[in-house]
Amino acid sequence: MKQYTKKTRNTRRAGFTLIEALAAISIGSVLLGLIAVLLVSSQQLHRRAADRAQGCRARTALFAAFRADVHAAVDVAVAASNSPRTLATLKYRDGRVITYAASADRSGIVRTEMLGDRPIRLETYRIPPKSSIAILRRSDFLVLQVTDIAGRSAPFETIARPDADNVATITIDRKPPR
Repeated sequence: MKQYTKKTRNTRRAGFTLIEALAAISIGSVLLGLIAVLLVSSQQLHRRAADRAQGCRARTALFAAFRADVHAAVDVAVAASNSPRTLATLKYRDGRVITYAASADRSGIVRTEMLGDRPIRLETYRIPPKSSIAILRRSDFLVLQVTDIAGRSAPFETIARPDADNVATITIDRKPPR
């Protein structure tokens, strides 16, 4: 008698089906998209933090220079509020004149030290965009104030100086170039 053995054909081959491959590709692309979004947002956050830190360093340096200049000055003239660029002019016994003014591109404050007609030193303090800088002259003191876009003021820099009431304010319009 003949025996019949049922031959089974293995119809499934080794490998992936098209559906499995498409599912893996779509999952991978979604994950790559999420990673890209996270990287971009972390770079923006880092840039904002670096700009904020640079702004704090610039304010600190500006406060220190302004304090030293006012204490050493013989005469301090705060510019009128309608002055387009100049904030204050300080005069010294030796003939030096220091002027605090907005930079030409209005991205910061420029401190210019002159002796006669000749500039001795020029320093630029980059202040964060949309900030305002005010020099307020009150009855018995002078105040340098930097206010940011949210309306928060940096710590006031108060300098004892008897003078009349006056205010000079400049708003920083543009972001400094990188």
